[in-house]
Amino acid sequence: MKTKLFFLLIICSQVLGQQLPSKISGANSYFKLEETKNHELNRMTTFKRFSLSNIKNGYEVFDTELNKFFFWNGKDWVLTQSKSELKLSERLDESDLQFSIAAICADNNVCGDGGGGSGGGNTLFPPNITATNVFICSNVGGGNPTNTTLTANGCRAAEKVQWYFGADIPLGSPTLIRTKTVNPSNTTTYFATCVSPYNFNFESNRSNKITISKIETLPTPIASAFPPIINAGNYVTLNAQGCPIGSNYSWANGVGVGDNVVKNPLETTTYSVACKKEVCKGNSANLVVTVLQPLVTASSDSICYDLGTQTSNSVTLTLSNCSSSIIWSNGETTQSINIEPSESAIYYASCAIPGGNYVYSNLKSIHVSKSPIIQKNVGTNNDFVLTAACQSGYSVLWSTSETTPSISVPDNIFVEYFAFCIFNNCFSKPTKIKINAAPVISASKPVVCYGQNLTLTATGCTGTVFWYRKDNNISGYSFVSSSNPYSSTIPLGFVSAYSYKATCIDVTASPYSNEITIPIQSGTIPPSPTISISPIGGIINLGKNVTLSSSGCTGNTTFWSTGENIKQITKTPDITTTYYSYCYAGSGCPSNSAIKTVTVVNVPPPVVSSVNNKVCSGQNTDLLATGCNGTVQWYFKPQNNPSSPFILAGSTNPLNIPISESYIFKSECHDLGVISDFSDDLIIEFSPNPVVINLTDSELSYAAIFINESVELQASGCQSGDTYLWNTNETTSSIVVSPLIETTYIAKCVNNSCITNGKDYFVKVCPDVQSFFSPGNNFGSTPSSQPSPSKVILANNTIKNIGTKVEYQASESLLFQPGFQVDSGSIFLAQIGGCKVPSDTLP
Repeated sequence: MKTKLFFLLIICSQVLGQQLPSKISGANSYFKLEETKNHELNRMTTFKRFSLSNIKNGYEVFDTELNKFFFWNGKDWVLTQSKSELKLSERLDESDLQFSIAAICADNNVCGDGGGGSGGGNTLFPPNITATNVFICSNVGGGNPTNTTLTANGCRAAEKVQWYFGADIPLGSPTLIRTKTVNPSNTTTYFATCVSPYNFNFESNRSNKITISKIETLPTPIASAFPPIINAGNYVTLNAQGCPIGSNYSWANGVGVGDNVVKNPLETTTYSVACKKEVCKGNSANLVVTVLQPLVTASSDSICYDLGTQTSNSVTLTLSNCSSSIIWSNGETTQSINIEPSESAIYYASCAIPGGNYVYSNLKSIHVSKSPIIQKNVGTNNDFVLTAACQSGYSVLWSTSETTPSISVPDNIFVEYFAFCIFNNCFSKPTKIKINAAPVISASKPVVCYGQNLTLTATGCTGTVFWYRKDNNISGYSFVSSSNPYSSTIPLGFVSAYSYKATCIDVTASPYSNEITIPIQSGTIPPSPTISISPIGGIINLGKNVTLSSSGCTGNTTFWSTGENIKQITKTPDITTTYYSYCYAGSGCPSNSAIKTVTVVNVPPPVVSSVNNKVCSGQNTDLLATGCNGTVQWYFKPQNNPSSPFILAGSTNPLNIPISESYIFKSECHDLGVISDFSDDLIIEFSPNPVVINLTDSELSYAAIFINESVELQASGCQSGDTYLWNTNETTSSIVVSPLIETTYIAKCVNNSCITNGKDYFVKVCPDVQSFFSPGNNFGSTPSSQPSPSKVILANNTIKNIGTKVEYQASESLLFQPGFQVDSGSIFLAQIGGCKVPSDTLP
C-alpha cells in the first residue's frame, strides 16, 4: 500500500500539471493534504485526517495510526466501531483521487519564492480563550473561588495548545488538553497559541489575553445594631465597619448591601455580614437583634369579690413591647384596658407592624369564680333547706359561716341569706336569697273616700305578691291582684271597710302578711299637696340622698306613704321608688295623693391609672379612667401642697398631660344625669433624668485581652432607684465579657423610661501568642509582601556561638533577609501575637 500511495501522489502531480515547490524555506515546514474531489480519503494518518477541509457529511476514512474507522458527522470525526474489520481494498477507488500539495512554512506562508502550490498557504489560526472566572480569592471557604479554569477554543484536533502567562512565559509544554486550571499568587495575564503537532516551534498567532485578578484577603468586619433590642414593629439599623476600600458590605439572606441597613425583624434574628469584592467574600461577622414580642400582663389573674368593700375587683391588662397601634381581642385599642368579665375568659392583643400585618401577644387567662346557684326546698321540721351549687373543685361559704353545700333555715322569719363559691381564696360574687317570711304591707292612706285611689305596697318578697281582699260585710278573702304595689279605686256607694292581706310566692308560699283595714269615709276631699324634690329631676346616684318637700296642706297635716307626718323627708333609696304625700285632718276624707318618683342610677367612680407613674423631665404621660360610660372630668393639684384646691385638668380620656412636678390626679364620671363620687387619688411622680455613669477606671476607656480571656467591666454613678442597662441587655453594675472580636460595650442608667446616653468601653481582642523555637536551622527567607517598614524589624545577622540567645520583637512582623541563619548550638526564639492599645489608636 505504501507503493500505491506514493504512486498516487506522483499521478496527482501529473494530472494536475503542478510541480512541487522548488524551495522550502525553514526547518519548520510540513505538507498539507487536501481533498479536491468528492471522494473519501479511505486510508490516511491521524494528521492527514484532521487536515482535510470541505469534507462531505458522512465521509469515512481509516486511521492508519489508530487502526480504526472514523466518519465525519458534519462537525467532527466519530469513531465507527462496526467498520473496523472491513478490508481496505473494498474501500479504495484510486481512479478518482486527485490531490494538491503545498508546503506550509513556519511563517504560515507558502514556502519558496511565491510560486507553486494550489490555493496558497494554510495558516494556524489562534485560539480564543475563556475563563470560568476572572477573579480568584485569597479567602478560602464560603463558596470563594481560589482557582480558575482556562479553556482554549479553536485549535484543530491534531494541534496542541501552548499556554503562556505574564511576559511570554510558557506555562508547561504544548498539550492536546484544551483546559488549564491556574491559581496565581497575584494578578496575572494569560494567553495561548495553537501549535503544530509535528513541530512545537510552529505556532499560531497569540490568542486574546485574559487577566486573572487575585483578590487580597478580606478581613472580618465589625457589626453592630442600633438599637440591639427593639419592640415588635420597630426598625433597627445594622452597621458594619472594617472592610477595605474597593470592597463592599454584603449581608446574608437578602438583607441588603452597604455599611448601614435598616430592617424591621418580626422576631429575634441573627444577621451576618461579610466584606465582598467582586466574587470574593471574607469571613462573616454575626450579630443578634432581640425583638421583644408583645407581652400582656395583668394586675390580677382573677376577678374576686372583696368581703370588705362588697365589690368585685376589675383587672387591668397592659400590653408592652409594642410601639404601634394595638387591637385587643375584645376590640379595644388602648395600651391598657380594664375588664370585668362575668366568667373566665382569655385575652390577647395584636400589634401592628409595617406592611399592614400584625404580630400577636401571649394569651392571658383571667379566672372568674361563678356565683353559686341556690335552690330552696321545704324541709321536714318547719324549715327551708338551702342548697348552693358551685363548680367542681370549689368550696362554699354561707352568710351563716357554714361551709356545707346545704343548710337549714327557719321559715317563719324574713331573712336574706347568701353564699359564695371559693377557689384559691378568690370569692365569687354572692348569690342572695330571701326566705319567704310573711311580707309586710302598708297603705298610701289610713282611710279613703268615695272615688279615691288606694295604693297598697308589700315589702320583703323576692317572688310574686298575691293580694287578697274582703268586704267586712262578707266573710272570706278573695284574690284581687298580683301587682306590687297594688292600686284600687274605691267605688261609689260602698259604705263598709275593706280589709287586705298578701302572701309571697317564691317556690313555696309564705305565710300571710299583716292585715290592713281601710275605713270608707264620706265628706269633702281637701286639695292635694304639691311635692318638690332635690335634686331637681329626681335622679340620684346609688347611695346618695334625695329630699322631698310637701306643701299645700293648709289647715291639715302632711302625711307621707312612709308613715311620717312632716313636711320634708330625706331618703336614700336603693332602687327607683315612688313616694306619696297627702293632706289629712285626722278625720273625714284625706286628699288625693301627690306622687313623685325618685330614679336611682348606679354611676360608680372611675378607676384611674397611668402608663407611667413616674415621669422624667420633659415627658408627658397618659391618664386613663375606666368604668365610666359618660364623660370623665379630670382634676389635679401639686403633691407638695395638699391643702390647695383641685383644678380642672380636662375632660378627654385618656388625658395626655406634661409633667413638670409631682401631681395628685382624680376624676369623676358624668353619666345618666348624675355625677359620680371622685375616684381614688392617682399620684404621678416627677423624676429628674439620671446622671450619666462613669466607668470605675476613669483614666481608661479600653482594655486588651487575648481570645478566650475575660475582663470585668464595672459601671457606677447611677442614682438611687436607677438601674444599669448594658448593650448586652444585662442590668447589673458590673459584667464579665469574653468577646471574640473587638467590641464596644455601653452602659446606661435607667429610671422608669428615663435613659442616659451612656458611656462606651472598648475591648480589643488580641491574637494568641505563637512561639517558634529552633536550634541550628537556617531561617533565611524573603516574604512575598513586605509589611510597612515602620512596623518591621529586619533580621539579617548570623546568630553564632554556643549559648547565644537572640530575641526579636516587633509591632507587626519580623522580616528575615537572605543570609540570616542560626548556627548549630545557638538559640533562635520569635514570638508573634499579643497586642497593645494605646489611647491614640482607639477608634
